[in-house]
Amino acid sequence: MRELATKEANAPGDLDKPCERPTRLPPRALAAGEVERLWGRDRVALVSCGDRHAANVRWRERRDLGLAGESK
Repeated sequence: MRELATKEANAPGDLDKPCERPTRLPPRALAAGEVERLWGRDRVALVSCGDRHAANVRWRERRDLGLAGESK
């Protein structure tokens, strides 16, 4: 992501961090415990990504309203 002229115009923290890719499954049969662990890891990553994306959208909406001289 391109940096803008002022620090305040750029998203804070890791809001622009790309989402984690789904876990690669090994090319073999998996035990039930392995499936559960890998599925859980993907679910946690999915929720984290969704939360970060929503925060990014909210932050950009507030920034853009501020630039337009409006408030939310």
